[in-house]
Amino acid sequence: MNFPHKVDDKRWLATTRDLMRSLQRQSGYQRYTLGSAGANHQSPFLSALHALVYRWYDGDMAADELKSASAQQVTAGVVAGMIPATNLWDDSQPVTPFAAPPLLAFAGVAVYHLTGDYNLIERLYPRVTAAHDWFDRRRVQDGLAIPAHPAETLRGTWEPIDASEAYAPTWRDIVELNSLRAADLDAVAHLAKDMGNKAEAAAWEERARAVRHTVAEAARDDPLNPLLLFGQIATPEQATEIAGRLQAADRLWAPEGETFVSLLYNWLIYVGLRTYELRPAANRLAELALAQVEQAGDYAIFDAASGAGVGRAGQSLTVLAVDMLFRERQSIAPGAHCI
Repeated sequence: MNFPHKVDDKRWLATTRDLMRSLQRQSGYQRYTLGSAGANHQSPFLSALHALVYRWYDGDMAADELKSASAQQVTAGVVAGMIPATNLWDDSQPVTPFAAPPLLAFAGVAVYHLTGDYNLIERLYPRVTAAHDWFDRRRVQDGLAIPAHPAETLRGTWEPIDASEAYAPTWRDIVELNSLRAADLDAVAHLAKDMGNKAEAAAWEERARAVRHTVAEAARDDPLNPLLLFGQIATPEQATEIAGRLQAADRLWAPEGETFVSLLYNWLIYVGLRTYELRPAANRLAELALAQVEQAGDYAIFDAASGAGVGRAGQSLTVLAVDMLFRERQSIAPGAHCI
């Protein structure tokens, strides 16, 4: 594998620093990064992704991103534990009634294992456990978390959300949310282990297994969906077949019938491929992602036919390609998936 040996890391890091610095904001003691220059709120889900990138060069900002992401968690009432999909740092605006897709524990594990910031996981652990308990109480039906609004899906990270429109979750929305949830539940168990809570870790591992089993049963008609890799829902044999198909296509993945390519989707698939130790396929996906950003610029989605960026430039999700680059740069022993 030649990639990324000839890539100019310093240039990509400088570009990432400049973009992320332009999007950084502070409200009181809280520091966070906007998803785009036109945004007026913090997205806790995007903050988890931002933290995964910051950990490579700014551990303090990575920790602040996660702390601020969970700072507006609801602490009382029937929705106690919910982490809102948006943090509005203006008291005149109402708190959103919808939840952020779960990824904070996953990001917390990765940040901790690179920076050793134990104070971060001590603060994060009770918050992510409460958030998953909320999901179980308020969103889970027959073992699956069902999003109540596009804000609780991955589409909500790049599509304008009209709160007045009726919403019926698609199967893809459900697969995406539950794949995220399975990975994040595993990460909660990992945090519990890091804090020496073996009994709690075992309980969270069991909850993650239950989610994976339920999604796998529900996805029997679509077992080769690459998005199942992130939550380790596919079997090893299915994962190998998915990797083969991705390598044969030799392009960034797009959902069937869609005209766009999502950098977020491909990052999730990339991380999943690494989890299954399918490194050649992961390496090629990372190379394609970096080439796409270099060609089209800092967008979240791209036209599947032309490769041109779609929407407004200056999207923070573009730095996921740099996260892939630095993961490929590391000499990581098999099984060290938390990095």
